[in-house]
Amino acid sequence: MQRHAPAHNRYPWLGIATSGVILLLALFARPVQAGSLEEFEGIDTPDLSLEDLGGRQHSLADLQGQVVLVNFWATWCPPCIIEMPGMQRLKDKLAGRPFKILAVNVKESEGTIWKFHKLVKVDFPMLLDRDGQASEDWQVVVYPSSFLVDASGEIRYQVTGMLEWDSPEVIKVIEEMVDEVPAEGIGDPAGANSFAIDTVP
Repeated sequence: MQRHAPAHNRYPWLGIATSGVILLLALFARPVQAGSLEEFEGIDTPDLSLEDLGGRQHSLADLQGQVVLVNFWATWCPPCIIEMPGMQRLKDKLAGRPFKILAVNVKESEGTIWKFHKLVKVDFPMLLDRDGQASEDWQVVVYPSSFLVDASGEIRYQVTGMLEWDSPEVIKVIEEMVDEVPAEGIGDPAGANSFAIDTVP
């Protein structure tokens, strides 16, 4: 897990130059700083309404009635990158069920995220926390940090650090949350679990 951006975060070109190395870590490294699902005891669920790379607005309030994984991450954080393929496999495992992923990038440029996205293929939305206000509202101090929000809009679990999101133990917990969702809660009113982009800069 990472608490602060390293010095090279002030030099975006250096971060991009090392993205290939980070991708290799994501593909081949075993988790070394794994977190765990912990029952959440803290603040009420903050608002979350941000644009993705295509300019589409995503609001957590619009997803009430579904289970949502909110993940705060950055490209300079190797554990953030290592866990992303597992997040994609989790999404694929729960396809067609009331489960969404919102990956919130904190204070990086769209160009940096675009270049990263070409290397790591995921199709859940990457939201832009341009000024860091969302991460502050969610009291994020470590990257990655993740929150599982239940169908009623309450944060049920948190993870500080990296997690194997497609492990049987984690999938079981999330499936139990999904099973609690009444049939009328299923839906995707804003298309929020699709990564749709109209134009590529």
